[in-house]
Amino acid sequence: MISIVIPFKGDHKEASILINLLRQISENKTKVPYEVVIVDSSGRLNSNETLMREHVKIIHRDAKVGAARNISVRESKGDIILFLDSDCSIPSGFINQIYDLIMCVEKNVGAIGGPVECVHTTSLIQKYLDYSIFTPFPRYQGDYTSNWRTFHKYHHPNTCNLAVKRHIFEDIGGFWEGEGEDVFFLLKMTKKGYEIKYFSQLKVYHHHPRKLRKLMQKYFRMGVSAAKLLLVFPDSPLMRQRLIRFLVIFLPALLILPFHPLLAFILPYGLLYTIYLKRTRSLRASLVYPLLDIILQILYATGFIFSFIKEITRGMIK
Repeated sequence: MISIVIPFKGDHKEASILINLLRQISENKTKVPYEVVIVDSSGRLNSNETLMREHVKIIHRDAKVGAARNISVRESKGDIILFLDSDCSIPSGFINQIYDLIMCVEKNVGAIGGPVECVHTTSLIQKYLDYSIFTPFPRYQGDYTSNWRTFHKYHHPNTCNLAVKRHIFEDIGGFWEGEGEDVFFLLKMTKKGYEIKYFSQLKVYHHHPRKLRKLMQKYFRMGVSAAKLLLVFPDSPLMRQRLIRFLVIFLPALLILPFHPLLAFILPYGLLYTIYLKRTRSLRASLVYPLLDIILQILYATGFIFSFIKEITRGMIK
């Protein structure tokens, strides 16, 4: 059996997206038994006919996303756990593909995942995460295998599109309850010797944030989680690579800033503009996305520094 785990903490509009996802799951013509376990932390999901579909179980619990996933797994029965987000959309045959691929991988492969692409939209901001060099979502077109030593070479799968073998999930101990729970889970998995496979055909579509405020909040939280992850996994090649990438792009600008503020802005902006012009082939996107990168990475760094100091101080007090 496949257990499909979906945490929900959205509004009424996002609830309609979840209902559409449940419809897609029921129409997927799955060849193996499945169940859907939803942890509703919003209090907005009523047990009405729209949501109460066959194979769907709703648990009302106020919990952070990592805890919500852990609760769902404990309440599920499947040997394969498929993690999706409530604002995702899946193509026809997706669940069968997941099952076929995870059943034929090597024993030491603990999880499989695939690319995450924005749903069709004309919003420049919503498409940003499809092109950003700082995106949390993988978009690679080829297949690859990651382990502890090579985890930094490719973008890791995201928990809005990740299937895990139950016995390995239990061996790892599940997610932590703070931000960055997906990176923590996958780093812990690879550190225990398991591998992760990425298959480019396992694509899901995601409703990326449409508003700048949502993006800003997201990147601040990512910075907060990055500091905690660095302290938990100081020997991780992934965390070192992320720090080096940030410094290569922004350190020259920070050094110049006290002397030539305008040049400190132009240097990273010009480099990023060149990257986005090649990626998007759009002058408008190439002008806007470097600005978004700079704003969001300042927030990321702020969250990182704030969290790092907080965690270090907490450790010293203990």
